[in-house]
Amino acid sequence: MKILCLPYNYQRQETAQITLPDVQYAGKPLYPPQGQPIIVKPDTAYLNNNKPFFIPHHTTLVAAKAQMALRIGKMGRNIDERFALRYINGIGTAVDIVAQNLLLQCEQQRAPWSMATGFDGSAPVSGFIEDITEADNSEVVMRINNAEKQRFTTSSLLLGAAQVVTYTSRFFTLHTGDIILTGSPCEQIYLNINDVIDVTLNDTPMMHFRIK
Repeated sequence: MKILCLPYNYQRQETAQITLPDVQYAGKPLYPPQGQPIIVKPDTAYLNNNKPFFIPHHTTLVAAKAQMALRIGKMGRNIDERFALRYINGIGTAVDIVAQNLLLQCEQQRAPWSMATGFDGSAPVSGFIEDITEADNSEVVMRINNAEKQRFTTSSLLLGAAQVVTYTSRFFTLHTGDIILTGSPCEQIYLNINDVIDVTLNDTPMMHFRIK
């Protein structure tokens, strides 16, 4: 099982400054116009059942974004957008956690981001709802200590659920149980020990866990 993240799947000012090569694959542009890097988290990043997240010793600053999560229900690669929704068998929520100070060091050294983005427990994930009809029109809300910190609707994302599956499957074979985090336009929120995180999807409670 792997977790794929699209951290920039929203409109932002910096988008215009991103220049990616005009590469064709199977007669199609390899990159959409806005360019979408994909971050891969290993299965050890997966945290479920509302288990607490422990801030790792290698960082002093962790930032988080709540996102919608897609669960893949069958194997596929180079999936046509017309059939992409057939590969999703559930939607849920996740919190993408990044070691922010380590990420800045990696960027300065032009080093891979894996230590900052894929460390153990960096992807708390909820359970999943099998009805995916509202995947592109769902509201995600994150509260910390009962105070609302993030709120957005998935209709504001650049790539919808089907497009996300199609795009990621160009680069990675998708397997049953893989999870895709679809991004968020919200500002990152910094986490502290003893914070309590709650995430809802369309007002349905999905996650409730503590930072330790």
